[in-house]
Amino acid sequence: MANNLPGTTTNRTDAPQPFECQVCHGRLVDPVTFPKCFHSVCLTCAQKQLAANTLTNDVKCGFGCGTVLDSNALTVNVALRAVVGGASSLEQQNKNASNSGLCGCGKRPASVKCETCGLLCAKHYKQVHELPIYKSHVVIDLGNPPTPLGSPKRCPIHKKEKRELFCKQCNEVICDKCWIVGSHRKHECVDLDQAKKEIAPQIRSKEVHLSERRTELTTFKEKLETTKTETEVEEKTRCTAIEQAINEMHKLLEEKKIELCNFVETKQKSRYSTLDAQIHSVEDQLASVNCGISCAEMSNKRVSEEDPFAFVSFGVVAIHAASLATQFPSGSALVPGASAQLEEAPLDCSHLSAVIRDLQLLPPVDATQSKIVRTETGQIFLGNEPIVVATIQVCDKTGQPSTCTSGLTCSCSSPGNDGTTTKILMEENAEKGRGHLTVRMTPSPTGDHTLTVKFNNVHIVGSPLVIPVVVDRAFRGSKILTTRELDNKLHEMVVGAEGAMGHKMTNTTWRLLWRGSDHGFTAAKFHELCDNIASALVIVRSSSNYIFGGYSHLPFINGWQSGCGGRTFLYSLVRAGTTTGTILRCKGHSNCIYGGRGYGPTYGPCHCLYICDNCNTNTGSYTSVDNASYMETPPHNPPNEYLAGTYNTWLVSEIEVWAPL
Repeated sequence: MANNLPGTTTNRTDAPQPFECQVCHGRLVDPVTFPKCFHSVCLTCAQKQLAANTLTNDVKCGFGCGTVLDSNALTVNVALRAVVGGASSLEQQNKNASNSGLCGCGKRPASVKCETCGLLCAKHYKQVHELPIYKSHVVIDLGNPPTPLGSPKRCPIHKKEKRELFCKQCNEVICDKCWIVGSHRKHECVDLDQAKKEIAPQIRSKEVHLSERRTELTTFKEKLETTKTETEVEEKTRCTAIEQAINEMHKLLEEKKIELCNFVETKQKSRYSTLDAQIHSVEDQLASVNCGISCAEMSNKRVSEEDPFAFVSFGVVAIHAASLATQFPSGSALVPGASAQLEEAPLDCSHLSAVIRDLQLLPPVDATQSKIVRTETGQIFLGNEPIVVATIQVCDKTGQPSTCTSGLTCSCSSPGNDGTTTKILMEENAEKGRGHLTVRMTPSPTGDHTLTVKFNNVHIVGSPLVIPVVVDRAFRGSKILTTRELDNKLHEMVVGAEGAMGHKMTNTTWRLLWRGSDHGFTAAKFHELCDNIASALVIVRSSSNYIFGGYSHLPFINGWQSGCGGRTFLYSLVRAGTTTGTILRCKGHSNCIYGGRGYGPTYGPCHCLYICDNCNTNTGSYTSVDNASYMETPPHNPPNEYLAGTYNTWLVSEIEVWAPL
């Protein structure tokens, strides 16, 4: 008869622990597994049970399942022993790392704490505690919950593949398929742990360099702040000195004013007294003259009356008055010294009188008949230097030339009716002299500028004057845009596309960054000359003479650039010999442009336009604009053949990258 293992109990209420022997209730040592129920006990415990049973030569499972194991089958389960040993080692590591907050592996921070197993990271929690025997363990979340299955970042191209390799040539984390069959094939790749070891020294070196740079910039900033403080103090000192000097000048002027006023008042009082004395003397003379005249008249009356006494009496008085009048002849000085005082004039106003007389003879000013005309009847090309755009002939109200420019005002509004103004200057014509004016304008930006000249707020003849400004050659020297029409067309496309997104390009002349035929068609040269430069415009001419390219306000860097806000687009300028002017705008806000080291200019999340290394001899470049969720699809079927005529069998005959000045 088979017997249960000694020491077993079938009515145990507490749950058995993982890897627990049901005989000694300790951790399994050299476990022996029953073949049917797969329960296990220690080898020594099973041997003790056999030694205690003398009637039978077998062992019955102590879990109450009725499984019997023959004594000849008592062999150690090597696999289970390895698992038990690993669990014991992990628990010991957990106990050692419990104070440091790390998982038992000692490498990663713990995300959970198991009441039985200790601290575990997400990886080991997933590996161990998914087994059914661990379901009874009490687990506490430490704020870093275990990572669920499927959450590691996936490859953006091969959606189901994990990115577990690092391409050393492109400095990018990739998946296996990218390395085997994708764009990174034949590139040197390592696993992420090896990449971490190789990159760590570079990061430490960069950290040291940045720390030194931070120290330098901090010191320089402190110097600038000190200089600013000293400048402010010096400025305040100068302002105080100027204010004091002005106050002293005001004080001196006030003193001089009082002194001059007192002097004038004294002089005037002296003159007034002299004039008063003269007036009194003249009045006395007039009284004597009047008396003499009266006496003479009376004496003449007495002649007719034949009264000699009266005649003689009145005649004597008249003769005496006449003798007094001869003492003060007409025009002579009546009071001694008065003539010298009267000859002193306080101010010489003769020149003022002449000015007043000339002004009274001038006719009223009226320059409304002045004329403004364009100096050049052709187009004015975009530029940053002021040029003469118009001349003004000043005329009076009768249309005759005049030299009076007072009251004339000049202004110029920029294109777009957005309230901005164009820089202008109205000045006298040095060759023709007064009455002839020239108007200088800075021809920027492109469009119709409205020049207005008024006299006393009234337009003169020819005002307002419209002056169109156009681009001569925005991409001067381009080997792809060989005609002015193509040059202006692409320029208008870019400016219009940016303007549609609310970003006005005011300075719209371009400078060349990279040209394949001049600098080489390698991706390395492209990155050397074009990285970290915003608003780069790529122009491609394929071997079939298709002209197309891409634009983004984001700069190319070593990796993806996101957040373009719709300001990234592809375009078609010429296809099959016809000018198109089609814009294909990027719809997404992530993965707008890509600047991996082994890549040429690349646009769109799934490489909607990819220019490969050595693109003039390598047919690896391609266009992929058939995914409407990434990029606006072109009016062509199939879409991938719209830009270059074919999907990927074309070469690049010329490529240029331009950026705004």
